[in-house]
Amino acid sequence: MYRLFFIAKNNMKKQKGDMITFFIMTFIASFMIFTCVNLLLGTFKILDTNQEQINGTDTLFMVYSEDPIILFKLKEIMQGDENIEKIEENKFLSANAKFRKKGTKKWSDYSFHFCSYEEERTIQTTSIDVSHFSGNEIVLPIAMSASYRIGDIIEIKISDNEYDFKVVGFNEDFIYCSSMNLGSYLCFISEKAYSEIEFENPVMVRSSKHIKGQLSKEAKANNVSADDTVNNMYNELNAWILDYKKSHPDYEGEFSGNFIPAELMKMSSMITPFMFIAMVLVLAVIVLAIALVVIDFSVKNFIASNIKNTGIMEAAGYTVKQLMLILLVQLLSISFAGSVAGAVIGGLSSKKIGYIMLFLLGLEWNQPINYPLMIAVIVVISLTIGAFAIVLGREYKKISVLDALRGGMNTHNYKKNVFPLDKTNLPMALTLALKETFGKFRGQIGVIIIMAVLGFSAAMGIGIYDSIGKDTDALLRISGLELYDAAVDGDQNMKAEIFSLPMVNKEKSYSEAWMAFEFITGKKKMTLTTRVIDGTDAMNPDLMVEGRWPKYDNEVALGTNAIKSLGLEVGDTIKVKNGEEEASYLVTGSLQTFNNMGQMGYMTKEGYEKIGKEIPVTSININLKDGYKFKDFENQMKDMYPDIEVVDIYASVGSLMTMLTVSMKAVLAIIMLVSSVIVALAVALIVRTKITKEWRNLGVNKALGFTSSQLITQIILSNLPAILIGVSIGLILATIFGSKLLLGMFLIFGFKKVPFYLSPISYVVVVVMMVGVAMIVSWINGQKIKNLEPVKMITEE
Repeated sequence: MYRLFFIAKNNMKKQKGDMITFFIMTFIASFMIFTCVNLLLGTFKILDTNQEQINGTDTLFMVYSEDPIILFKLKEIMQGDENIEKIEENKFLSANAKFRKKGTKKWSDYSFHFCSYEEERTIQTTSIDVSHFSGNEIVLPIAMSASYRIGDIIEIKISDNEYDFKVVGFNEDFIYCSSMNLGSYLCFISEKAYSEIEFENPVMVRSSKHIKGQLSKEAKANNVSADDTVNNMYNELNAWILDYKKSHPDYEGEFSGNFIPAELMKMSSMITPFMFIAMVLVLAVIVLAIALVVIDFSVKNFIASNIKNTGIMEAAGYTVKQLMLILLVQLLSISFAGSVAGAVIGGLSSKKIGYIMLFLLGLEWNQPINYPLMIAVIVVISLTIGAFAIVLGREYKKISVLDALRGGMNTHNYKKNVFPLDKTNLPMALTLALKETFGKFRGQIGVIIIMAVLGFSAAMGIGIYDSIGKDTDALLRISGLELYDAAVDGDQNMKAEIFSLPMVNKEKSYSEAWMAFEFITGKKKMTLTTRVIDGTDAMNPDLMVEGRWPKYDNEVALGTNAIKSLGLEVGDTIKVKNGEEEASYLVTGSLQTFNNMGQMGYMTKEGYEKIGKEIPVTSININLKDGYKFKDFENQMKDMYPDIEVVDIYASVGSLMTMLTVSMKAVLAIIMLVSSVIVALAVALIVRTKITKEWRNLGVNKALGFTSSQLITQIILSNLPAILIGVSIGLILATIFGSKLLLGMFLIFGFKKVPFYLSPISYVVVVVMMVGVAMIVSWINGQKIKNLEPVKMITEE
């Protein structure tokens, strides 16, 4: 056995450059695969760890009112639910506010939920100790730690009232963490500051409640769904409110707020991290695939260049099985070392790499090194390389001892002489390059495959960034969200006054209220958050992936995941129940959305009136006519309704869009960097192999009068046709299959339509990058020719 290791060791020395390249590629593949899978598995655990750390709630009712009747009944229902073990009530203030770091000029807009850190909490507590804070000190969500540091002053402006707070800490909350979820910053301030904000902003700020509940141990042991529990409690509350109104005609109370199962929020939080991880993981697998292609290229070249030695070994008694075993030992040694190095470095740097979760998830990385995953990655990569080595080793079966001893040379080449030198007017270097590609096409297949895969991955990176990274409208379309110029909360009378303003484009404006109803088809039923829209003609038809928005009082639309869960198709009918009121509706369309993981319903105001009364409070979403800006509308509203807060929607979603854009830029940078490195490694390997194989020919050419510069140019151009062919194939594949691959990343969220396009400049960038890197690397490796003398090149073995 020792002699096999000894031969493998010497083979590695002969192929030193190839083995270094293979080591680097397995290192990169191992590092990226471990990192991506670790992030994917760890992200779910981050949420679970935080939930355990803060004794998180399983069910949350966020009530935007202090109606004592509704609050009393809700707590009574929760206390009477056999699955709920413990409940707790805490107050918070809900406000749309402007904010900035003291010393900067630009204000940002966002929704804030202010809690008092002096109020006692046992469920959904803070992740840091807040007992020693007071006065004007504020605890911000951890997601804001990318922009603020402890000791900074944050200025918060509500209407005309401004408040300065000193940042003293950052809180982690698995429900509020992601901008994809509640779209609000959860902040903790002193009781004094809380009372001040509440007193000075009686209209702009809503006094609200968190009603939190935890499932009992028995319920968790029986896998009781928090989602079903929340839905059942809400349905019971809603039915009671409707009955109460019938017996108390003067009562006008409504449940205003959100009902939130923790598990659903945790899944929603995964949207952005999953997008990032999926794209990088695909690239990691591509790197591993290219490593296999490169080693295939290297091994076959090694066998061809050492064919006489192979014949001697077989004549001396070595079997094909032993030669295969030598190759297996050689490749396994390198791949094992590369995968161990990659996985170990990935594990040691997991905390630093996990910092990206602060931007993608809104929580810090809190997971230890995943040693089982590290071992699994090493084993899987090693087994993959081992299996591949066995396949490659079968090349030895194709070589007879006689052919090997003859150097594998035939007395005649029966292939067609492509681009004959005596019949072409092309430059000599270009002609030789074309002969190299098309005369030995099988030998160039590996180069073409490598460049095709890299061209495809680079094009995908640019296409994803172009399609959804920098195009805000495209991202909003695929996520089912609309952007409009301004929004206010009000009733139908306010809506009529606003729509009468000359600056308002009433054809593109609408009002809506978010409610919840039970959707029933056969034995299946779901309680869905439902947008009741007054003016669906103003809704963007491009948001629909199938069908259209509902127009009439007997129509509804559903989110794609809701349709899937209920087993429906567009054109089917479904019953919608609100308390005891029930009606049948036609499903006119399906809409993909980030909201509630696609578990959403949509109906017209007239459709709602079949199962409910007129909506007293609603959100009015306004689009302005050309020539008018948000400031114009805000000034007009201050004259009409001085106590009403006007929200700049574009500014409010700015931070979300910035986060997604930064994430997409990071993905693009990683893809382009890794692609460039792999191109450099692959081309360096190919050029070194070529120079070795053409050693004597280069000496002859130099003796005949070719200069070193001409020979280097020939080396540079020799693989250029194959590189261009490969990159072109990659671009064609990206154009054809790019949208399908991108859609596959969103299937978990029920998405069915995701745009993907490549601009003309994108094609140019990919070609220039790939060809540019290849030519530079070829030129660097070709410099070896300058130091060689023709006589030595011709005479040496």
